[in-house]
Amino acid sequence: MGALPAGWHACIDPTHKRPYYFNTVTKQSQWTVPTAAAAIPIGLMPSLAATPTTYSPASMRRVAAGLGGVSDMAASIGLPLSK
Repeated sequence: MGALPAGWHACIDPTHKRPYYFNTVTKQSQWTVPTAAAAIPIGLMPSLAATPTTYSPASMRRVAAGLGGVSDMAASIGLPLSK
């Protein structure tokens, strides 16, 4: 067996004498070999509301101008322009 996906740890059950797999993020275990990295629960992800950075309308307009308008974005991916 190769390396386990990120966030998983193999253990041996002392009663059954067989391996089980522990998810270090959710703290849950399972008998089947994991095939994907342990997902981060939504509750552990940072909230946008907790982000201390605030943007003024002027700074948002500068960013939008640098990105181009909707017509520019549509044209850049080959969409027809609305009239």
